[in-house]
Order: sequence, then structure tokens, then C-alpha cells
Amino acid sequence: MPYSDGIETIDSLIQEHTGFFDHRLRELVAECAITLANTNSKGLEPFKQSVAVLARTGDRGFALSWLPLTMEITGAPWETLWNWLNYSPTVQGVLTPEAMFSWAQFYISACRYNQNTGNLIIKQSKDIFAGVDETKQLMLLESCLELSLVSWPAAMEFFGAIPMATRYLPGSAIKDWYDEGFHFARRDTRLGEAYFKSGAIWPQCSFEVFGSLITRGKRLLALDIELAIVFFNTVPSLVQKLGARISKRLLPEWSRWIEGLYPVDATVALEYARASGRVLPLIKGKGLASWSGAVLRLAGVSKKAALAFAASGDRIFDELNIEEFQDWFAWVWAEHCGQEDRLAENVALQTRESRKQLVSFRRGIDLDDVVKSLTLYAVAFFNREIIIKSSALLPREVIGRGSGSSTGDGKRVYLPRFISVYPTAGENLSIYKSLLIHEVAHLIGGTYAIEPQMLADTAGEFNLSTEYAEISEYHLYFSLFENYSLILHLFELIEDARVKKLLLMSYPGLERELLSRDSVDEEANGGSLLSNAAGAVAAATLGDGQITDAGTGYFEQTFAVFWQSVVAGEACVADSLHLATRWYLYIGEHSQDIKAIRDFGRLTARSGLSPILLAVSRSVERKCSEMGYGSGKYYGQAVIKALPGELDKEPYIEYLTGLIADFVQEENDSCRAMADYDEWDCNQGGYKPDWVRVREFTLRPSSAAFVRETLEHHYGLVSSLKRYFALLRPDRFMRFRRQEDGDQVDLDAMVEAWVDNKRGVMVTGGFYTRIDKRIRDVAVAFLIDLSNSTDQVLDSGKTILDVEKESVIIMAEALEVLGDKYAIYGFNSEGRDRVNFYVVKEFDEVHGDVTKQRFGGFKSSGQTRLGAAVRHAISKLESIEASVRLLILLSDGRPYDFDYCAEPENTDFKSWLQRDELLYAQEDTRMAISEAKMKLITPFCITVDRKGKEYLEKIMGSVGYIVIDNIELLPVKLPELYKKLTV
Repeated sequence: MPYSDGIETIDSLIQEHTGFFDHRLRELVAECAITLANTNSKGLEPFKQSVAVLARTGDRGFALSWLPLTMEITGAPWETLWNWLNYSPTVQGVLTPEAMFSWAQFYISACRYNQNTGNLIIKQSKDIFAGVDETKQLMLLESCLELSLVSWPAAMEFFGAIPMATRYLPGSAIKDWYDEGFHFARRDTRLGEAYFKSGAIWPQCSFEVFGSLITRGKRLLALDIELAIVFFNTVPSLVQKLGARISKRLLPEWSRWIEGLYPVDATVALEYARASGRVLPLIKGKGLASWSGAVLRLAGVSKKAALAFAASGDRIFDELNIEEFQDWFAWVWAEHCGQEDRLAENVALQTRESRKQLVSFRRGIDLDDVVKSLTLYAVAFFNREIIIKSSALLPREVIGRGSGSSTGDGKRVYLPRFISVYPTAGENLSIYKSLLIHEVAHLIGGTYAIEPQMLADTAGEFNLSTEYAEISEYHLYFSLFENYSLILHLFELIEDARVKKLLLMSYPGLERELLSRDSVDEEANGGSLLSNAAGAVAAATLGDGQITDAGTGYFEQTFAVFWQSVVAGEACVADSLHLATRWYLYIGEHSQDIKAIRDFGRLTARSGLSPILLAVSRSVERKCSEMGYGSGKYYGQAVIKALPGELDKEPYIEYLTGLIADFVQEENDSCRAMADYDEWDCNQGGYKPDWVRVREFTLRPSSAAFVRETLEHHYGLVSSLKRYFALLRPDRFMRFRRQEDGDQVDLDAMVEAWVDNKRGVMVTGGFYTRIDKRIRDVAVAFLIDLSNSTDQVLDSGKTILDVEKESVIIMAEALEVLGDKYAIYGFNSEGRDRVNFYVVKEFDEVHGDVTKQRFGGFKSSGQTRLGAAVRHAISKLESIEASVRLLILLSDGRPYDFDYCAEPENTDFKSWLQRDELLYAQEDTRMAISEAKMKLITPFCITVDRKGKEYLEKIMGSVGYIVIDNIELLPVKLPELYKKLTV
């Protein structure tokens, strides 16, 4: 804005609000405007808007504080100034004039430290101080300033904890809490940050409990500062996941275990404390002593084994319950106690053998073993095919209650990976059926069919304020409430009752399966209001479904009206959402602090709605249909950016997006088979079980133009090869005379013998003829590297992949004449979960128009995870009966994939960094080649990588490969090599 225009605009604004601007305010506004015009004229427009806000609210006291501070900030960097002008007026009516100066100082200091930190402060201050007593504001802001001089991370954690501190702590306790944290921050900035972060547990527990935890943390601090940091960082998540009652009992015992481990081995104690955040929510109070005792026992004999065991704790308890764990550990101890390496290998679960032993102690059933029967069960009952996946694939942040939970995303049902509740397989299978029926009820009942307009109408009816342009998902709707978890669980409770009733009205025989899993969470601590809400639902759903007495309570009365519409078949998902919102608002009106009410357990057959999963699934489906069904990594970022709300910032979203995208592609592409293969880890000296997933595709016929052009261009070579290979084909029959045994009597031999006998010559025998059927018994699989590097353009204008394809096309023509069995495959990879294996021609297919058209589908992309591709090709060759079986690899470089490398070891990260990153891939491929040889398959590699000799001799052996310097000669060289390998 030009100088003159800016000043005139400010003057007109003052004239418009003459009643507000006294002489002093006029001077301050004019002074600020002139300074801005001279130093940063871009600031005039936001300054004018801010002054207009001040004038409309009429708070002269705030204006007299704000304008001098603005004058000081006019010389700040543009982003700092812009944020101040736009956001600082929002604290009007929140911060006192006395607190304003310290607040501005805090903001400016933060911007000097880190601009993003300053942005957070000025944007969040209104909400942070909205409920803070005015008499405490100055003290709290001065504390923030003081703490920032020692540790900015600690200061920001303290700043964020201010609302909870003022709500839950007595006045004197706030100062004591701060002083303790300030002392910690001076000692170590990470310790101060972790200490103030632990204040997040106040809504779940009393200050008395918090005080005892602080005491425990200080005891650990006396032992080791790292232990104390891990302790304070872990406590909030444990309290949130375990609940107040279990935490009060469990956490002191847990800290005593840490103290007990420390004298045995400090490093083990630290790893145990870190791992506890993942393990304790899985085992809760029942298994703490068993797991911790096992760590202590191992630490006494092997530091290496104890560290590996602590780190793998969550994976162990994902597979086993406490009783199964005890049996497994007793076996490991008895078998390997005296062998440190074997002991560490088995408890680390990093080899095929160790995982096989672990799962052998499971008493339940695997989802993989029953998924087909469950799918057929759903088809038989509901006449629809249900896509069933394991809930263990989902991030814990999404499934919430661990891999033992079930949920859905509107298209798929996610069930536990295994169930071992009962001793018999039949009883555990009944749980699977119950969970499946429950999820199908939500699919059929319309839970996932909620429309954005339904969400918007409900929000509008209750005057829920929203910053979203469109409330398109459950996640956004639930985000409108202070207690996201509470509104979600109220909706689950009501909606679950509705869909189950609908299903029972259509399938009354399912009553036992639907209701058998219903139970109230014993750890529910939401208070009498939540108990009443749950009771109102239980009275209807666990009885005969007919409410004869609505009762006098609010929940009973409102649910009775809702239930009548359900029984009449008139209620839909929007009605459940409407009632859940009413109940939430009622609880808010009758609760001292609705934020303090944690989720009250799952009352819905141990499963529930996952709004985040549903939002991601819908976004992926939309983006896939827009961009085509390709790799999830191809459009992953596009999906993430399109997610509603702040979901794109969550660290697990990228993984979840890729997972759902892969599911979508599996359901829409030509993937005809999937197989999991072990992968050799040279560092562990064993196989990683089921580590790599190979997805097999039959390439869709596209165009035979490339084949036609190749045959025309190499017409002379193809003709010569056909004649040459025709000579290699043996006569189909050969007659052998004068045999001791055979198929027919050799009359000529008998006549000659009779003559010899008459002449007195000794007869030697051999009076039979034998017909020998001679047929070449050869099977060959061509495996072509399709990685990105094969897209390199050669001097001829062709790519490496073009030449590879030409060579195989020419060989196919020759083999058709020769009569050898052959198959043609291609491969590339995108990480261990996606090794793509493409079929051009199978052994039993005729080489005709269809297979020739498939060559047009070969494209260069991805990486080269060769070991898995070789293993899959081996599985193909194993099924072919032939005296000679060949696997010919055509590649342009060494095996590589972005995660085709060793994992860092907790104990020696530095040495891991110094390792050869390519060694892991090389050794896995070498092992895959060895597996082929053990199965009497002869592998041979043809490469155009001039450095191939450096690694291929180790992988293939000295005679198992050839390096072709001139790729253009490959069409000529390949037939020559084939002859040497088979004749």
C-alpha cells in the first residue's frame, strides 16, 4: 500500500470511530502507522484491520497496552510482525494489560529462537489463557520467560500445560511443580521437557498420584539421568492407555523393576524402560512380573540377550498371552541358557526358526487358517463376499485397542490376527464368527454410509462451531468436541445397538453370536452419568428388545424414544449421531470437567468405529479412481494432502495410506497370487520369516507391435537360429540292434546266429531290438529385470529393456522350433511388501498372439529385490518335470531396494553405519541362488553391468554368469549361451 494511501486509510478509520480514539490513542496509532510506512509498508493493511478490531470492541485499556508493543515489533522480521498484527488482538479480553508485556516478550524471544515456535505461541495463546485466573497470568508468563532462558523445549511444554496446571493444581502447587521442572531443565534440557510433558496425566489422576510418580522419577534420576528422561516421557502414554486405576497400582511396581534392573545392567534397564511404553498396554497388570522377571533373568546371564528380549517385547505379546509367554520363555531358557548367541537369536525373533518356535506355543487359531471359512460363512449367511484383513496390519494409533480388536473401513473387515481366549479351536472360531457378524451388521446397517450433509445438519442443529468448510467425515465431526473419545464412544454405543437390532430382525438366529460378546468394561471410570448411559442401552439390547418402562432417568427416556424408531425400522445412522450428541452435551452440562472423562471402554463386542481409518480409506478410494490403480507410493502424497483436518501431520498416516492403497490395487488390478518368502539376513545368520511379499501379475495383452518389429528387424538372425536349433532337435526314435533285451526279436541276428552255428562259430547272443525314444527334456525360465535403470537409452536409441525384450523374443522363436519348455517372467520391487512378478508366458501356455501382446506391458520402474524374485521363479520351476531346469536372469546391475539392507542394532549403531549397505542384498541373493542349486535348478545370470564381476562371482559362482560389454550383442549372445547350457 502506498505511503499516502496507508496514512489516509488510518485517518479515515480514526474518523469513523471518533468515540473510541482519544488524544493518546490517536497519537499511538499515527506513530505506529508512520513507522510501518517507513520501515515495512506491507504491514499497514493488517495493522489497519487490527486497529479496526480494537475500535469495534472498545477496550481502551487493551489498546493502550497493545499499541506501544506493536511499535516495538515494527522492526521485527516480516513473519513475526505479520503474525503479531493478525493474531495478537485475539487475546483481547483474555490477557490482562499487566500480562501483555511479558507475553509479547515471550513471543519475540520465541521468534528469535525459532519462527515456528513463535507462531505456535501467538496462535495458541487465546485458548491457553482463556480459563486462567487473571491473578496467575503474569506469574505464568514470567515463568515461561525464565524457563526459556534455560530450555526452549521445556518452556514450550510448560506453556502447553498451563490450562491443565491451573485447572487441576492448587495455587501453591503450580509454583512447586514449576520450580521442580526448572531445576530439572537446568540439569538437562531433555529432562525438563519430559517432566513438563508428564503433566498431561492430570485429567486421569489426582495430584497425589502425580506426586508419587514425580518421587519415583526423582529416585530414578538419582541413578541415571537417561532413566529419568525415559520415565517421564513414557508415563503420560501409559496412563492414557492403562487408565487411572491400573496406573496407580502398576506404575510404582514398574519403576521398582527399573530400579532393580539398574544394578544388574544399566543399559538393559534403559532399554526395558523404553520398551515398557509398548509392552505394558498389551499385558497390563497381569503380566508385568512375568515379563520383567524374564528381563532380569536374562540380564544376569547375557546383556545381548536381555537387550534383544526387551526390544522385542511388544512383538512377543502381539503373538502370545501371558500363560503362553511363560511356557515359551521356560522352553527358551531350558534349551539355550548356556549359549549366548542362540539365546539372543531366539528372544530377538529375527530369524525364521525363532519365530516358528514362538508361534508354536500359541493355543488359539490364526486368522490365516480360518479366513476362507469365514468368508464362505459370510457369503452363506448374508449373500455377500466380505473382504477380511488382519487388524494387526493397522497402526496401533488407528486400531486403538491393539491387534486383538476388530473394526471396518466401509469396505473391509479387520479381525484379530489370532485368538486364544479358549482352549479349543471351535470356541475360538466362535469368537471370530461373532466379531465378523458384528462388523457385517455395521456394513449392512449403514454405519459407513453417513453423508456429509447428515454430519453438517447435525452440527448445525446443535450450533457446533466449526473451522472446516465441509464436515465430510466422522473424524471431523468428532473433532468439534472437547472430548473426542467420549463422543466417539457414545456414538459407538448407540449405533452398535441400532445395527445389531436391525440384523436380528432379519436374522433372528444370530442372537447368540451378536450378544455373546457384550460386556461392560471393568476399567470404565466415566462416573455415574456414563454408567447410566450404558445401562439404558443394555436394558434394551440385552433384554427382549421391548422397553415397557422407560424409567425416569434422562438416558432411559431419550433412548426409549430412539429405540421405538429402531424397532419400527425408521432409525438411521444420523439418528444415532443425533442422540450421541445430545447425550454428550447433557454429560457436559452435568460434569465438572468433560475433558477429564476418558473413554469408558468398548461396549460393542470388543470392536468399534475407527474414524481415522474410515477417512483414509475413503480418500484413497477417491484418489485411486481419479489417478488410476497404481502403486500406493505413486500417489501416496496426493492422498495424504487430501485428507481432512490435521490428519496429514500424523506420522503413521503415510504407512496407513500405502497399506489401504495396496488393498485397493489388490482388489482392482490383475494380481492373481501373492506369496510371502523368507529373506536371508547375513548379520543375524538366519532367515527373517515371511519377510518379503511377492505379488504375481499376468500382464494384460496390449500390443504385439514390439514383437512384430523385432522379428522384422532381426529376420535374418531369427531364420538362422530356427534352422540351427532345428538341427539340435534329435530324431524322435532310434532303433538299436543285437541287444540282450529289448522290445522285439531281432530276426536278422537270429539268422546270422544260425549260420554261425552251422559254421562252428561261437554265438555271442543279442537277439533283440530296442527302440529308444529320444526327446530333449529341458525347461527354462527367463527372468527379466524391469527396474528403473533398464530405462537407460543406448547409442542406438533403444533402452536396455528393449534389448532384453528383443533377446527373449528371438529366443522364444528358436525354442518353439527346438521344443524345450519355457516361461518368460519380469520383476521389479518397491520395498519388501511389494515385489512385483510379471508373467508374459507360463510353461503350459501356447506362444501365440496373447503372449506376444503381453510384451507391450513391460515397463521400467522400481528397484531390484532379486532374492525374492528368484525364489518365486524357483517355485515355478519346481513344479515342472524336466531333466534339465534352467533359470536365466537378465539384469543390468546389482540387487538393490530401498529397504534391502540390514537393520541397525541397538547396541552398535556406529558399526552398522560403516557396513557395506549392498552386502545384505548380495548375500540374500547368493542364498536364493544356493536354494535353486539345492533343488537341482541351474541358475545363470547375464548382465550388462561392467562392474558385475565384482559381485556376481560371489553370488553366482565362477561359471554361473557372463558380463556382456556391448548390450547390442545380447540377441546374438543369448542363443549361443543357451546352447552351451543345454547341449
